[in-house]
Amino acid sequence: MRRCRHLVLVIVAGATLGLPAGAADGPKLPPSAVGHKKPLMGERRVRYLLRQLDLSEQQAAEATKLLDSLFSPDAKLGPFRDAKVRALWRALDEAKQQKSKKKVEQIMSQLRRMNSDTSPEDEFFKRFGPQLSEAQQERLAAARARLKSDKSGGVRPGDLLRIARSFDLDARQKAGLFAAFKETRKMLGPVLRPSAQLKTRMVNHMADRIRALLTPEQRKVFEYRIRVLRPDLIDEGLRVCPEPPANTPKTTPPTP
Repeated sequence: MRRCRHLVLVIVAGATLGLPAGAADGPKLPPSAVGHKKPLMGERRVRYLLRQLDLSEQQAAEATKLLDSLFSPDAKLGPFRDAKVRALWRALDEAKQQKSKKKVEQIMSQLRRMNSDTSPEDEFFKRFGPQLSEAQQERLAAARARLKSDKSGGVRPGDLLRIARSFDLDARQKAGLFAAFKETRKMLGPVLRPSAQLKTRMVNHMADRIRALLTPEQRKVFEYRIRVLRPDLIDEGLRVCPEPPANTPKTTPPTP
């Protein structure tokens, strides 16, 4: 079975590295993965969403073709390729040639309504959606909902908590997870607008605490799910791994 080289994880004893008791060291997230400031827009936002869907090779190829057709710089109409819109643009050219201000305004009004009703992202998933499985559709809905609260896509402690909760955790793991989240929240203190540096410390602290609670198989999934959420890795490609690790049944967690 092929492995993702990016997901190879070496666990080092926490005490050796000066980490809190029960913490396991792992790949550190840079500020660009956590404190991302700019909102994701256009093609990059769509690519970011697609990375979270575990696309097959064929799906990725089809998605790339569609991205090229909808977001290419020379695409005059962007996502609006249906016959009705093309007809409106032709009518607009004719109205301009006839110097009919009334017709031009009427046609522009129709085009503006269409533009407000349909975004390139909506058009993309309208076309690409039928190729997605039910599980992928649910993952897409969750990914889009997440971006409503933080348009930058930066990894947050809540993301790590959600990933960990997707595993079949035993009582000890659940208790440790709650403690890790509570401990991470304390790092925030009274700060209302944490800096990118503080956000990064909080996320890496919680990630290490969670790693110490998980089984080796669970850690593989954990690292993979973090990677697909990182906005700084969008250019890595639509498929993060040829064989994405799947959630596995609960097994005996590592001894503390």
